[in-house]
Amino acid sequence: SQRWQEYLAYQKEFLLEDGTKGFNFGLKPKTAKTSALIKAKPSFWARFPNLKGKWDGKSTINHWDAAKRVLGDKVEDLIQMQPRGTCGGRGGSATMDFVQCIMLAAGKVNFKFSRTSHAAVYVTARQESGMSFSGDWRDENNDGVGSGSVPEALTKLGVVKRVDDGDEKWYGDGSDDLACQLAVGMHQDIYKKILELGKEHIVTDWAPVHSAAELADGIASGGCAVISDSLGFTMTRDNNGFCRISGQWGHYHCHPGVGVWGGRPGVVYFQSWGKQAPSGPVPEGCPPNCFIVSMDDMDTMISQGDAAVMFAFNPWDVGPAPTPPDLDINIDWANVP
Repeated sequence: SQRWQEYLAYQKEFLLEDGTKGFNFGLKPKTAKTSALIKAKPSFWARFPNLKGKWDGKSTINHWDAAKRVLGDKVEDLIQMQPRGTCGGRGGSATMDFVQCIMLAAGKVNFKFSRTSHAAVYVTARQESGMSFSGDWRDENNDGVGSGSVPEALTKLGVVKRVDDGDEKWYGDGSDDLACQLAVGMHQDIYKKILELGKEHIVTDWAPVHSAAELADGIASGGCAVISDSLGFTMTRDNNGFCRISGQWGHYHCHPGVGVWGGRPGVVYFQSWGKQAPSGPVPEGCPPNCFIVSMDDMDTMISQGDAAVMFAFNPWDVGPAPTPPDLDINIDWANVP
């Protein structure tokens, strides 16, 4: 896409040289309203003190395994490619796709998996950010959602299937056109449908996290993390799949796994730029769009961004509860909150 090519050109010119320049994939400043909501909400450890230390620092718990069990050979359909500054919708919808897979793999509820609409997440997060429904949808300077806005938008306004709002009809370089048109007040019929459908499928459980250790415990307890921050990373993975902090990005992203790679602990970074980035060896047990972030770098990221772990939502198409499948996933499902 044009945005990705612009980023690669920027990286070649600036990032590898001194790391002083920045690039924004669709993150706006956090509003006072969002700050107050996050501050008032108990953190994961405060809500679930018995789950502190859930991750043992040695096991690898990667919810990509749950996604493979649920989706089979369709699992790489979860990899997204954003052609514009819509990372809030992309990161939020990827997180909810993983939440669906975790819920289904746990066997506690039986419903039909359906891809989450990134356009719906994007427009509701903008609404939660207090952004106006105006402007030219073709102006990429208008793109983005407020930092920290996605979890609360999903809690208040809910989750919507791509198939229900027509999101799946938009693809390729035009895959974000619906999101950006909704953001300026176009397609009012679709927008009203999103609000009507979403209220039946709200996120029922999420918690802020304030450190890499707290985030790791949340993932190990059956959650998927979503984070907004301004840290950039190198775009070539090392031999174990790690990338290191370099430069600045304004970005929203998904984190479905924690574990140890090459003897080094870290967290999976599930990005929204397609299957070909970053370059270098793919981390063991991960799809090709991922890289690993060290625990120290995760602490830096969380300290200057907004991080949350999502656990559950009111699902659609619910049927009789199935017998829990025999999964080779390192999670104590009985203690998933």
